[in-house]
Amino acid sequence: MKKILVVEDDSNLREMYATWFKGGGYHVETANDGLEALECLQRDKPDLVFTDVQMPGMNGFGLVRFLAERRYDIPVVAISGRMFDFRGYFVDYSPGIACLQKPCSMSNAYRTVERMLAAK
Repeated sequence: MKKILVVEDDSNLREMYATWFKGGGYHVETANDGLEALECLQRDKPDLVFTDVQMPGMNGFGLVRFLAERRYDIPVVAISGRMFDFRGYFVDYSPGIACLQKPCSMSNAYRTVERMLAAK
C-alpha cells in the first residue's frame, strides 16, 4: 500500500485530504506543518508528500528544500490558495513537483497524486 504524507496547517483541510486518500486505498500520515513533516520523515519514508505551501514554521518551500538537499526521492504535490507555479522554484527536484490551487476537487487531487506516483 502506497503511503502519502499530508502536510496542512488547517486541521479541517488536513483531515479532508487524509479522508480522500484513505478512501483511495492509500496509507496516510498527517503533519501540521513542515517541522512535523520532518519528524514523520524520520520515522517512515512516504511514497509522496502532499503539502500546503503557506504554513507557519517551516512552509512548503522549506520542506521541499529539505527533501532536495537530503536527496529524498519523494514526489511532491504542492497546494496553495495563491495562484503560482511552485515547480519553477525547484526545477532540479528530480522526483517531480505538481501544483494545485485551493480549493481543489477530490478527483483533481487524486488524479494528480496518481500521476505523480506513476511517474516515479
